[in-house]
Amino acid sequence: AVFLLIQACLQVTINAPERKLVFNKPQLPPYINKMVIRNLTVPDGTFDLELERHEWDTGIHIISKPADWQLIVYK
Repeated sequence: AVFLLIQACLQVTINAPERKLVFNKPQLPPYINKMVIRNLTVPDGTFDLELERHEWDTGIHIISKPADWQLIVYK
């Protein structure tokens, strides 16, 4: 249930065939300023990400990712 809530807020999808982790207009709720996601498992590896809420958008910092994967953010 918690993952579904996070997925709904961040609009995150995993496109395994194209090796892309996609965020579509991600937004953290007003009561969460920072979130760290560790061990987000995809084929061939894991992502570690740090998300931070700003006044007008949400920033995403890549801590680590699989070498052949892309992180795409649509704002």
